[in-house]
Amino acid sequence: MFERYGFRHIMANLILYNTVMGLAASAGVLLLVVFSQRGARAPADVRKAWAVVFGALGTVLTVLGVHLNVEWPLLGAANVIFGEPSLMFGVLLLAAAVIIYRTPVEEAKSLSEMDDGISLSDLWDVEPLPRELAVALRPVAYVGALAGVMVVLLGWGGAAFGEIVFRPPTTEWPTGIVAGTGLEIVYMTATYTLLGLGAILLPAGLHNPDRLRTAGVLLSVSALLVLFITLISFLGHVSLSAGVPPGGIPWPP
Repeated sequence: MFERYGFRHIMANLILYNTVMGLAASAGVLLLVVFSQRGARAPADVRKAWAVVFGALGTVLTVLGVHLNVEWPLLGAANVIFGEPSLMFGVLLLAAAVIIYRTPVEEAKSLSEMDDGISLSDLWDVEPLPRELAVALRPVAYVGALAGVMVVLLGWGGAAFGEIVFRPPTTEWPTGIVAGTGLEIVYMTATYTLLGLGAILLPAGLHNPDRLRTAGVLLSVSALLVLFITLISFLGHVSLSAGVPPGGIPWPP
């Protein structure tokens, strides 16, 4: 397989850190949805704490995204399909973190007015974002919508032209169980489609609670799908690299 596609150098330098990128990306999307309901009207110190977390996740995605796009340590198109959305999302998270940190909110609540917990019903009871944040985050949302189009195209492109991207090796456990069945292709294509659609709808939801709810549902579902496959892949990558010395993972066809 490697000889056919010209990836002999990958056999000695295959680096599988896209799992930690998936964890950071799914956490970032879920936290953005929760922030819109639980953090946007919080006191300034609390909003700054959210911004710091977004900045940390954005840094992870940006640094690893740059390396993935420049070095191409994965198999062919996987570097594009995983690397470019991660890099873009990382940069947007950093921009959002700075905006959230620096933007004052007149309608902010006090600590005594804030609830201690969160339930699933809170995610469906959507309130409009504070006007200050909605206006300040608008440019980020516009760029995010364009990135959403990119994610949809990459998902379908990966399914149509780069099937190997979404197909785990048979030696990987437990994802190798479904290798070659097509299930993993449907799963990842659906995940990318939902994520892209949520990002596309986000600008329209900044000032509209109903559209914000729709975007939030799409983003939440796609983030949970990314999180699930990421957690499973942690086991898979350990199973692939068990007993293999540093410097590369021989990935049999």
